Amino acid sequence: MTGRTSSERAVVDGLFEAALAPELWTESLIALSDHVGGSSVNLIVLDRPGTRPVIEHFVRGNDDAYASYIGEYITVDRRVPRVAEAPVNKVLLEQHVLSDEEKRTDVVYNEVLATGGMRNMVLTNLTAGPLYMGLGVAPRDDAVPFEPDQLERISRILPDLRHALRFSLANRELQVQRGALGDLWAHAGKAVLILNSDRGVIFANGRAEDCLRTGLMRVRNGRLRFADRASDALLQHWLGRLAACPGENFGEFLADHPASRAQFSVRLIAADPIVASLPVGQAAAVIVMLEPLSEALVIGPREIERFCRLFGVTAAEGRAVAAVVAGRPLEELAAENQIAKDTVRKQLKAAMMKCGVSSQKALISRLERFCFVSLA
Repeated sequence: MTGRTSSERAVVDGLFEAALAPELWTESLIALSDHVGGSSVNLIVLDRPGTRPVIEHFVRGNDDAYASYIGEYITVDRRVPRVAEAPVNKVLLEQHVLSDEEKRTDVVYNEVLATGGMRNMVLTNLTAGPLYMGLGVAPRDDAVPFEPDQLERISRILPDLRHALRFSLANRELQVQRGALGDLWAHAGKAVLILNSDRGVIFANGRAEDCLRTGLMRVRNGRLRFADRASDALLQHWLGRLAACPGENFGEFLADHPASRAQFSVRLIAADPIVASLPVGQAAAVIVMLEPLSEALVIGPREIERFCRLFGVTAAEGRAVAAVVAGRPLEELAAENQIAKDTVRKQLKAAMMKCGVSSQKALISRLERFCFVSLA
């Protein structure tokens, strides 16, 4: 909306900040109240009219009266279903939801609203989706209704408030989902992080926090980095590739721990923004999953056979490779096959030459990389 004052812009910004950080709702609703010249503000979310709130915020009013309303009266408040049936974002005055006769006889109005400073409230239906969302704002002096210019200020804020509230609910649901998935992945041995487009961490499960504590990764200047330079270069490469190629949704590489040299399989999955139309917020860009290679891979006879076939390693040489992978002494393999130990050594050396490595450690590393890429 054009022609906004700095005060109105500040109120709108505060509402969207509260959508991301629920502890800011009180502050943002007080700012809204100041902006429109009101007193108490009540923001509620219900599964349906006639039930108690799933989410509710109340500021600048009689806390005892409000607690009584939520505990005893909201389920029988005849205004709630009437507001729920009204057009979204329409400003409703007291006379739109209660007749003069009802104001004289209605229990909720007389026992709570009239005694708690909540008469002449502006009420609005903010519903979006399956949940009912409603707002109530009382004038500074509840004996004096809002002036037309105050109603205009309220009306101008309503679309943004509804938008922010929708975002808040989406963010709340996402936090629950992230927590549940994070716990599930952690129990499965996987470290999981969710990054925004600037490599900022917006979620990390317990295993991922362990990876940060032990030095595999770190957050510097608000951005996730691998401590090992080569691993960090691979992360940067894949993040850039996923961002530049909309049709490409997956990436994978191996990362090294700079101290222990332990290897971790790293898989990246592109994530769509939470709510693409929202003008603010940190949208999830990439999910990063890490797993220690020793836990991620089970290298069995079939994997070794496929690896050896790829490099032209013979069956006898492959048995030497399998012994090295299993940690078996070459003497044991020689005795089992009734051949000289030197013969087994030559077979292993020939296998390493074909695979382009010069040590048993490098041979195992190459086999692990082969299995990781094959399973990705």
